[in-house]
Amino acid sequence: MQNALHRYSRIRAGSGLLLLRVGLAALLLLEQQKPSLDWPVDLIAWVRAAIAFLLLIGIGTPYVAAVAGGLFAVQACFAIDPTAGHAATAVISLTCMMIGGGPWSLDAALFGRRRIEIPRA
Repeated sequence: MQNALHRYSRIRAGSGLLLLRVGLAALLLLEQQKPSLDWPVDLIAWVRAAIAFLLLIGIGTPYVAAVAGGLFAVQACFAIDPTAGHAATAVISLTCMMIGGGPWSLDAALFGRRRIEIPRA
C-alpha cells in the first residue's frame, strides 16, 4: 500500500505541484512591474527573477513562496491600480507555501519524505 501511495503522489499530485510552481514562476516573470513605492524597479525585477528561478527548481519552496506571496500582497495593497489578480496570486503563493515543492523538486531530492512515528507512552 505504501508503494502505491508513493507512486500516486509522484504522478498526479506531483504533476499538480509542479504545475503550481511553474505557474507561479511564470506569473512572477510575466507580470508588468509598475513602480508603486519608490523602490528601484531594477532591484525588484532581479528579486522577482531570483524567486521565479528558485520556485522552478524547487529549492526552499515554502520560504520562497512566502516571499513571493508577501511581494504580491504588498502590490495588492499599495499598487497604483490594484487588481484582483494580485490578491489571487498571493493566495496561490500561500497555497504553494503550505503544500511545498512536491516530489519533483530539489527539496524532495535533498531531504526526501520523512515518516513521523509517535512513540507509544
